[in-house]
Amino acid sequence: MSLKLLQKPESEPVGLDEIKIFLRLEHELDDNLLNILITTARELVEKFLGRSLITQKWQYKTRMEVCGNSIQTWNVVENCPFAMNINIILPNAPIVEVTDLICNGTKIEESGFKLVHIDDREILSLQVKQSIATQTLDILTEYVAGYGEQAEDVPSTVRLAIMLLVGRIYKDRNLISNDQEILLDSVKHLLCSYRISSEI
Repeated sequence: MSLKLLQKPESEPVGLDEIKIFLRLEHELDDNLLNILITTARELVEKFLGRSLITQKWQYKTRMEVCGNSIQTWNVVENCPFAMNINIILPNAPIVEVTDLICNGTKIEESGFKLVHIDDREILSLQVKQSIATQTLDILTEYVAGYGEQAEDVPSTVRLAIMLLVGRIYKDRNLISNDQEILLDSVKHLLCSYRISSEI
């Protein structure tokens, strides 16, 4: 499995002016630094949540072994919409749309797959013909993910967590050691209800 970012978000969930008001900064000396910290905080939050915040495009490659009518893989879910199908958990929800889906070099049309929402997961349910049901499938999926293109589209709690992170990093920027220390407990508490569980 591999995940590749194809198109970065065009904006951030928190703007420079907004973070300067939050930090009570009136000078422009650290504007470049603050922009970097906003992006860093957003990336840390996305990693912790397992989500995309502002709209971005991803490519996900996976290989699956299909044997007869039994699909031998970790990411199969029950109650799937097709009688014979493969279910792939797409990372970095929420998924806006699947723009391209290729299975063993063949493009799959929209009628051959469906996005299914189960709990906090986005499942790509891919219809498989019986004639190809005994082989290895190399699946490439390109999709758009995120809450929206504007900062206001991101839940306010998540935006507050990003501001708290920026404030923490800005204040203690000489003491940063690793991601776990940066994601302090109060921020994790704010984010926990939006985090996608790692359990299958």
